[in-house]
Amino acid sequence: MFTADRSSLRFRAPLRAAAASALVVSSLLLAGCGGGGDDGKATAAPSPSAPADDFGCLSPEQAKAGSVTFRSADGQDVGAFATGTGDTALVLAHQADGDVCQWVPKALDLAEDGYRVVGGSNHGVGMLADPANYALVEAFLKKYGG
Repeated sequence: MFTADRSSLRFRAPLRAAAASALVVSSLLLAGCGGGGDDGKATAAPSPSAPADDFGCLSPEQAKAGSVTFRSADGQDVGAFATGTGDTALVLAHQADGDVCQWVPKALDLAEDGYRVVGGSNHGVGMLADPANYALVEAFLKKYGG
């Protein structure tokens, strides 16, 4: 009879979560690199003029500099944190039970390494679950990406 070593099972859930996160980020990056055959114009524009949201974890300075709002393809306002000024952009998507704050430390590290980083709030089905919204993120990065 086969018996599983329970100590090895504790590491599978975090490993799966990390792998799932890496897959989502990789998919978004690849989607951003592909040609869609359209004219490249987003159907809605991000609104960096909206009140700064601190998401419960940003300093007032970080919120003022990096809190942005996108109008999703289905008309919902979705908050995001953007930082960095690099030529290469990364989009960070949290898990179903997470939020923007889950990615802030990593976003700041990546920005220091020379990347432009956007971490969107993905509540419910969320902005990043709908490929129609990728153009909104791309439009933001082109306009405010540095």
